[in-house]
Amino acid sequence: MDWVIYIIVFASSVAISVTPATGMIYYVRTSKNITIYPHDIPLDAEKIIINSTGIDHVDYIEAFPNLTSYQIKDNMISTFPDLSNVSATLVELVVSGTLIESIALNAVATMPALKQLDIGFNRLTQLPDLTAVFPALGTLNVNCNKLVSMGQTSATTLCMDGNKMTALPDLSNVLDTFLSLNISNNNITSLQEGAIPLMPRCYYLNLNNNKLSTFPDLTNLIGLISLDLSSNQIRTIPNLPPLSLLATFKLNRNNLTAFPNLVSIADSLLRLYIDENDIVDFPDELLVPLSRLRSLSMGRRDGGAIYLPNFCLIRPTNPPLSLTFAEGSMIHCDLNALYAKLAQQTGSIQISSTVLCASPAHLVGRNFDDLTTDDLWPKQTGNMQRIFTKLSTRWACPMSVKLPVPVRQRAGCAVLCLQQPGCLMFSYVTNWCVTTNISSLMNMVDIEQHPDWYIMST
Repeated sequence: MDWVIYIIVFASSVAISVTPATGMIYYVRTSKNITIYPHDIPLDAEKIIINSTGIDHVDYIEAFPNLTSYQIKDNMISTFPDLSNVSATLVELVVSGTLIESIALNAVATMPALKQLDIGFNRLTQLPDLTAVFPALGTLNVNCNKLVSMGQTSATTLCMDGNKMTALPDLSNVLDTFLSLNISNNNITSLQEGAIPLMPRCYYLNLNNNKLSTFPDLTNLIGLISLDLSSNQIRTIPNLPPLSLLATFKLNRNNLTAFPNLVSIADSLLRLYIDENDIVDFPDELLVPLSRLRSLSMGRRDGGAIYLPNFCLIRPTNPPLSLTFAEGSMIHCDLNALYAKLAQQTGSIQISSTVLCASPAHLVGRNFDDLTTDDLWPKQTGNMQRIFTKLSTRWACPMSVKLPVPVRQRAGCAVLCLQQPGCLMFSYVTNWCVTTNISSLMNMVDIEQHPDWYIMST
């Protein structure tokens, strides 16, 4: 039977020889100055773990012909361990949570089989070209160091979270194969045209919590699936290139004042995070085309109120569209809020967080979730700020018949609203005057083709 042997090293004041705890796991308790000998540890050991022992250096590692994983984490060592005797077989190497400030390549043995290298949570300020010593490296984690520069690498998955980088690393060795870059929590201020090279297979880019004030040029990331630009200082979003695979887009905690035009990614976008910006209005014409959207986060960072889009123009999906509001968010409980309630009741949307009404006066402070459609129905008098949107075949909310309700008066003409099953209908003579008699139109069947029929959008 093939056994995988784990050697787990703990701190102790005296050296104790290897003792089998079970048939497969061996524990080694040793003094701070660790010296590991073959006669202490079975030669067929495949994994050595030295975690949180307080040791300040590792003297020497003898040859273990089957060793594939070596981990030394959360210790006090200040130099990279000598792994020359096990370098040929190592596939995974973890040296993290130490006092190491630099890596001298002449002291690092070539590891031709190494696939994963984790040197995070150290004190590195720069990283040399690692391709010579780790030619097969696939995943490199250097997060939470003090890196300001980095040499070339063969890694196709790179995590650089929590450093001091001001530009992207040099990925010229792996442009055709590179897959994933996390460079969040750094000091990048801009990525102008050409700053991101063509990487057709890159599916993940995380630039969260940098200092970007302009939207980066993403033209070369044609395979992007997930993009995180949250917690930056971006003010506007240009028309995006056709990123036909982009499914997750994080724009929350920026300085956006208007909802962006995302039509170019409408066929792929599933999750959009745009809360904690300064966006007040969510126009129907920009949100409705996002027909595959399954998750949307909204809400201003200052807690100010927002105007909802007309969720009855969004066809029901399975699963339904999930709405999340930033903590402390408020909405204007106007007619679009009524539509949101109808969409919620029919299962077109789900609201997973608390949101309060900021208007009208009689609903201020009320929890939207506690309101009924009758609570949200417009009063007999009112002055809607925005009124008409052409009737659309997208309308998806069934509605019960109600009596005509005057919702706006202008130039002596009352706007009368009549609810029919499936739509709200209006007829008007001029742009500012709506007829008061619509009883003769009750039997209209093909509403879509009548040029003067509209539904109220707010």
